[in-house]
Amino acid sequence: MSDDLNKLLAKRAVERIDRQSAFISAEFGTISRWLTASLFALNGGGAAALINSHEKASTSLLPVSLFGAGVVFAMFGAMTIQGMYGTLADLLMRQDAYWSRVAISGRRLKWVEARFRASRRRRYRYAWIAPSLGWISGALFVSGIAAISL
Repeated sequence: MSDDLNKLLAKRAVERIDRQSAFISAEFGTISRWLTASLFALNGGGAAALINSHEKASTSLLPVSLFGAGVVFAMFGAMTIQGMYGTLADLLMRQDAYWSRVAISGRRLKWVEARFRASRRRRYRYAWIAPSLGWISGALFVSGIAAISL
């Protein structure tokens, strides 16, 4: 590929990376914070309401345990998202730096691009973990409510 074509490709890549970074910083962070806070509040509120309820005090161990586990899973989800965000932000920063150099020099390095592809594949391989922790937290809340009604 010619240097001029590489420069054009690199400029396009930098623009795309900048848009991805902006989206991740704004939307991904906001959505994950909202979801984590909601799961934490639901499970924590359920446990607090049950503990303060005098009628269910004798049978509250199971539901309170389920709500408590829901809080723990919400926090694990938040920690996982935080780790994923840090890794993703670092990857995007390295890609931005690389493609900015290509936009100036026109020289591409196949081995660097292969490392970026491998890094993306590794990240996507574990992308299911954070949403799964959120779903588990939500399921524990529903289970806690069901245990109260028994």
